[in-house]
Amino acid sequence: MLYTIEYKSINDREQVKAQNGHLLLIEERNISEGNFLIFSDAELQRDIVYTTVPSQEIESLMSSNTEVAQYMIDLDFRLSSIELGL
Repeated sequence: MLYTIEYKSINDREQVKAQNGHLLLIEERNISEGNFLIFSDAELQRDIVYTTVPSQEIESLMSSNTEVAQYMIDLDFRLSSIELGL
């Protein structure tokens, strides 16, 4: 759930943050309607960061890249032949 709380001054802002320390501050909006802190009680989803890649996956990617590169070279050669009327 999201909670949007308005504050009027810097001291007020710090007080709002302290009172809602159990929530996660996810955004601050300073707009013409006022200054707002937006909190959430749910944890944000984090992206998974892989530190290693299985060797089979690397080999598969390298193989497919080689095939694509060869196809592009062949296609380029064919287009050149058509353009030159060969």
